[in-house]
Amino acid sequence: MRITQNAMTRSYMRNLNRSISHLAGSNDRLSSSRKFSKVSEDTASASKAFAVREQLYRGEQSMRNIENAQGELASVESNLQNINTLMQTVKERLLEGLNGTMGDSEKEVLAREIKNIKEELLQTINAKYGDKYIFGGTNNSSPPLSVASDGSILFNGAVVDQLFTDPSSGKAAIPVYDASTPPVLIGYSSAPENEEIFIDVGLGLTMTGDTLDPRTAFKISVSGLDALGYGITDVKGLTMPNNLYSLLDKIASDLSAEDTEALAMDLTHLKDRTDALIMNITDIGSRTNFLEQTAVRLGNDNLNLKETQSDLETIRTEEEVIFNKTYETTWMVCLQLGSKLIPPSIFDFMR
Repeated sequence: MRITQNAMTRSYMRNLNRSISHLAGSNDRLSSSRKFSKVSEDTASASKAFAVREQLYRGEQSMRNIENAQGELASVESNLQNINTLMQTVKERLLEGLNGTMGDSEKEVLAREIKNIKEELLQTINAKYGDKYIFGGTNNSSPPLSVASDGSILFNGAVVDQLFTDPSSGKAAIPVYDASTPPVLIGYSSAPENEEIFIDVGLGLTMTGDTLDPRTAFKISVSGLDALGYGITDVKGLTMPNNLYSLLDKIASDLSAEDTEALAMDLTHLKDRTDALIMNITDIGSRTNFLEQTAVRLGNDNLNLKETQSDLETIRTEEEVIFNKTYETTWMVCLQLGSKLIPPSIFDFMR
């Protein structure tokens, strides 16, 4: 088989182009530290890398959600602890009054002190974290708790002492009656803007239509109704408000009226309601612990994903330097061979 000069030249040029292409690609990889810059260069690795990037993005977003949730729950717990401290103060002062160590004037002073504690309680329950009312449910436009002109406490506009627990949902609700006489209870309407709020913390958030599976998300909301209580309780024939603000209002009135029997029952009910408050604080602690454990797990997962991403996308510098030197040497050899393979011109023959 006869090999012509043109065939040798074409073969040489192909090898020369291949060598410079390999050298240029190696230089690009060294400058960018990436194995490839286009999907077409390695479609299999690129496909895997995109999947890893998506997982890593979701993991990092969940970590940001956790950090924000931890800050919000820390604020919630701090405010609930402050309320608990206020209630402990009221119990101690009330015990002093019941033990007969206070005179009439001192009881009146205590009544005014409790009224001041009520105002502090109201300010605490209306606290904000950033631009969010932490005890307001889904209401972020106005303070969740307010006092009506008649002195009753309102939660997002609903009278707290008139709320009941809906047996079907276990949540605070407004009873709905028909128009008969006497009226008959026909159902419950949810307390306004008291829905639970969930966030994605990497539990595999799952939706069925418009319904969220609460097992796949984290509940971040803390209702002011759950924290302070709502509705009323009958204690030995005496109507007692479950809400701490309303209960403090009753205690102040009973102090002014020097009703010792009512004050004793107030103290007992206050202890019960304070125990319920402590249960809420304990629940916040449990949620905080869960977030800490989830953050550790996500941190480990993200670390593993970054290692996988590095394996898929990032070069090993030492190896690439060796390859680069090899490509450079090959290129130089090709140039030297070219001087022997490229045919001499007619002017070389004329000399």
